[in-house]
Amino acid sequence: MSLKDRIQEDVKAAMRARDARRLAALRLLAAALKQKEVDERAALDDAAVLAVIEKMIRQRRESVAQFEKGGRPDLAEQEKYEIEVLAAYLPQPLSEAEVEAAVAAAIAESGAGSVKDMGKVMGMLKSRLSGRADMAKVSALVRSKLGGWARRGPRSAAGLFAGEFPRSPDPGPVIPDSFKQDLLNRVDIVEVVSRHVSLKKSGANYLGLCPFHSEKTPSFTVSPTKQFYHCFGCGAHGNAIGFLMAYSSLGYVEAVKTLADWAGMKMPEWQPRSAEATARRQRETDLLPVLERAMEFYRAELKKSPRAIGYLKGRGVSGEIAARYRIGYAPDDWQALRAAFPDYHDKGLVAAGLVIEGDGKRYDRFRDRIMFPIHNLRGAVVGFGGRVLGEGEPKYLNSPETSLFEKGREVYGLALAREAIRASGRAIVVEGYMDVLALAQFGVGNAVATLGTATTPAHVMRLLRLADELVFCFDGDAAGRKAAWRALEVSLPLATDAKTIRFLFLPEGEDPDSFVRSRGKEAFERLAREAQTLSAFLVGELRAGLDLASAEGRSRLVAKAAPHLQRIAGRVLRLQIGREIARLAGLAPEDVERLTAASDATPAYARAAPARAAPPLAATQERNLLRCVLSNPALALRIEPDLLDPALPETAVLRALGEAPQEGARGALLVERFQGTAFEDVVAEAMAAAIGAELDENGAEQEFRQIMLALRIRRKNEEILALTERVKAEPALAAELNRRVKELHELKAQRA
Repeated sequence: MSLKDRIQEDVKAAMRARDARRLAALRLLAAALKQKEVDERAALDDAAVLAVIEKMIRQRRESVAQFEKGGRPDLAEQEKYEIEVLAAYLPQPLSEAEVEAAVAAAIAESGAGSVKDMGKVMGMLKSRLSGRADMAKVSALVRSKLGGWARRGPRSAAGLFAGEFPRSPDPGPVIPDSFKQDLLNRVDIVEVVSRHVSLKKSGANYLGLCPFHSEKTPSFTVSPTKQFYHCFGCGAHGNAIGFLMAYSSLGYVEAVKTLADWAGMKMPEWQPRSAEATARRQRETDLLPVLERAMEFYRAELKKSPRAIGYLKGRGVSGEIAARYRIGYAPDDWQALRAAFPDYHDKGLVAAGLVIEGDGKRYDRFRDRIMFPIHNLRGAVVGFGGRVLGEGEPKYLNSPETSLFEKGREVYGLALAREAIRASGRAIVVEGYMDVLALAQFGVGNAVATLGTATTPAHVMRLLRLADELVFCFDGDAAGRKAAWRALEVSLPLATDAKTIRFLFLPEGEDPDSFVRSRGKEAFERLAREAQTLSAFLVGELRAGLDLASAEGRSRLVAKAAPHLQRIAGRVLRLQIGREIARLAGLAPEDVERLTAASDATPAYARAAPARAAPPLAATQERNLLRCVLSNPALALRIEPDLLDPALPETAVLRALGEAPQEGARGALLVERFQGTAFEDVVAEAMAAAIGAELDENGAEQEFRQIMLALRIRRKNEEILALTERVKAEPALAAELNRRVKELHELKAQRA
């Protein structure tokens, strides 16, 4: 019996027993689950039901504290009772020994070898332990097992950034943060860049033609106040150290040494990293030739297999395309890789995801499969996708996540498509490897594919750095539209006024492979150019199934649209879509703006973005807050972490900056500390937004105050929403609800 069915049975049992108190609590839970299904447009599995229950428990615990503080023990007691009812559905907590065993198993299965593998280990453990263990303690345990630090009170900034946000790859020798801070304070990035790029003053910044891509209109911006550069054309960014590394192809230490020589500073005495860290780095580096050799082995095996060649020919893949994309074949042999790796018991084969080890046995992961090498942007093989020959399952099998390969970040074919994407200004995202090959064979070279997973923010960010237009191509059936909706939801916080996102739905029964073969390149590219825009797709899906002739249907449209409007990054785009919703709902545009303003991420006082493609204010207050702190690092000490959304990466960065402030540090050094971490892109984009808006320290101070106020208003709105959900069943809560509403009005009055 599913958890949802169990809850429904308990509702019926409470009705039969006439247990009104328990019935009221269970009906609240059932209503919350129903609403979640409406929002998600899908039935909830047990994991999703548990997530709803855990959220309701958190809300009630907060209410208990509020009621006890306000002298209402009766209401606090009711909250505690509901927590007891809800907690009965949570899995039984595991013992410490069981948690330790689960952590050890996840580390072994994932092949994790350092703190930088935290993400994939925690991803495995979240589904296994959620609701059965304190995940904060689990995270600390994983970190300690992988050689990181556990929280032990105050830490230095250097310790924080070296431990909490592991870098990849290991940069080698340790250069003290104090030296880097002094260096970046002494050199002027404008002077450094001017040695290689002609710059002209433009407002508070300097502009020039980007040295990293071809352009006719300057979009390469250098900020003297933030000591940071950003190209609004190709997305290149960094500080003075990063510029030298990128422009002159220098290593990290060489770039620092060059800058130090220019500034007349003596390089500090440094010690190499520990033998363990050096060995770990070497192991990661050693995986690249392992994967390269495996690819060459698979390519050679393809030439020996008439059956595999016949399959590719049957799918219309030419020899030229197979060679360009380095297609291969994994023989139907449990240990075929022995022929390429005489030392078949080398740990590197397991670490690279090529071999599976268990019960004292080893065998090849890929057998009797067409092999598609997956390359990173530098063209190095980091993983494989394998398509089974015949009717076996799974049809497609990817490499497991390794220290080199993350499925949610890599895009198939991007290394080969990059130049075509830049030349055309458009990236096309399809669903399969064979779609990429077919399109390339017919001259559509700007197509890439996700690796059998739903679109992620990392995919969208990576592609929008290269292209001004992103086209998601899906089958026209229900599954295709569902996948497109997921891609839209991921894209909303990244949809700026300077970029266009489209959704292409092919005719029924067609996929990109079949379409381009039957109708040709021009027909496909015409469909891509004329594909539905994000705004049209969003509005169309929101209004689908609603009776807009009725007041109820029109109000439902506005209610459905509100959370999506609030997440759109582009200010003008958000305004345009809001006006279309207003037209359909029969309301004035300002009414829709007011109705969706409670969580509006854009402060009314914010200056307009420059005419060029500067990043607009973000769709989350947390990201706006981060750009303020990068513009005025002293503000990090005034952050109220409890107001931040814990699910956002910006929150992790802001908490880190608040816990380990660095006196006198400029934004460029803060960005430097996140280089090579999972948060590198988040921090760089926030800095780019600050540069685009020419946000100085005084402007950041003003904006910071308004954002903190907006966060307090958001928290109060959440409290009111939770109480409103329950007040009908519990009239005694009305007074408390009125008190919170009054507090909300007082907070809003401070906006003036």
